[in-house]
Amino acid sequence: MSLEQAERTGAVRKNPGRFASRRKGRSRRGAVGDPPERFLVAEPASGFREAQEKLAIWHECLEMWPWAKRSDRFALEQICDLMYKLRHGWIKTGERSVLKGLQNAMGGDPSGFARIQMQGGARAPVAKPPASDPRSQYLTTGTLQ
Repeated sequence: MSLEQAERTGAVRKNPGRFASRRKGRSRRGAVGDPPERFLVAEPASGFREAQEKLAIWHECLEMWPWAKRSDRFALEQICDLMYKLRHGWIKTGERSVLKGLQNAMGGDPSGFARIQMQGGARAPVAKPPASDPRSQYLTTGTLQ
């Protein structure tokens, strides 16, 4: 467990001696930033329409994955290129596999999203059972762990 994860989960407060010698790692925090320049300006090789569509995919990805950070820029750029090919029917089988892996890494499918949640992302609240429910003594309330 990293020091950042220990701070988020409260493990540092519970057992400060265990984490006393650990230092904070490199941060991946920071906004993703502006889209790549080639999505903003039409390249002679690709054309205006392609750049415009990839820019739209960039914004679509950021809307789907608000937790994306600066360190995700390279993956986002690759996703945009591959999604463009997918939507136009030009994608190859190997590229489709790469796209699926990148989407998983970004939290774009259930298993990838679950992994991100386990690493300290937003947790969904658990519904509290009604007081009359006989199972309520066995169920926990709060957030998923």
